[in-house]
Amino acid sequence: GAGMNIWGGRAIIENNSITDNSFQGISGYSSGAGIMWANLSYPGTIEELIIRNNIIAGNEGSTHNAAGGGGGFGTGFGWDEEIRIYNNLICNNYITGNGGGIYNYRSPLLIYNNTIYNNESTTGGNSMSFGQGECVMYNNVIWSDVENSLPDINFWEGNINSLLVFNNILKEPFAQNSKISEEWNNYLQPVFKPDSYEPAENSPAIGRGVDSVPISDVWDYAPMKVLAGNDRPDPVDSYVDLGAYESEFSRPVFPTADLANIVLPEFDLNPE
Repeated sequence: GAGMNIWGGRAIIENNSITDNSFQGISGYSSGAGIMWANLSYPGTIEELIIRNNIIAGNEGSTHNAAGGGGGFGTGFGWDEEIRIYNNLICNNYITGNGGGIYNYRSPLLIYNNTIYNNESTTGGNSMSFGQGECVMYNNVIWSDVENSLPDINFWEGNINSLLVFNNILKEPFAQNSKISEEWNNYLQPVFKPDSYEPAENSPAIGRGVDSVPISDVWDYAPMKVLAGNDRPDPVDSYVDLGAYESEFSRPVFPTADLANIVLPEFDLNPE
């Protein structure tokens, strides 16, 4: 963890600019050029992490023999903690390893209303890379325009316990996998206002989000404020935008040809 390194316990990381940090992994496991989190599961430890309302950008790391990853955020060894990542801009991070934006070893993740853009990996997953663990992702913009042929999201060693992905902008659909469920994602390139990550007029990110979703028998809600501090949704209409920012423009009309519509299964972020 070049910018921030946290070992276990309960933490909230919010309202930070974590930028332009770097590390060089000499041996063993390396993770998180921006933020690294690992939980050693000591008895009695409250295992919870929230990362919200941060700019995590321009961080760079080099792992040893691709052991680890996470240009923006990476997890280390941990089993039972719940990690929530929302309302963050995670962009322009780089890793010689897995997961240019986010790398997860095996923690349960809930990832929503983030803009994860133009991150780069040399091994797998320019935007994100997963090992084991359950993950739910909704209302995100996840896209990397970098000059390599790697998938934008990958699963190293083919591992994933279960992944539920809905109402996101993604660069490409997932390969068919019984452990992965997709619902109402679109694969149209995000369009931003000049010198900003706020959706431009007619962006496919506008109005395509959901305001709430049931997870583990509890309703989870999109944040009421965006990363910049203004209201979600914007008063222009009642629709939630994708990503960490809201636009002042109304929702455009798009054809449904680029949408994946698969029935949502029952999903438990913390199964027994």
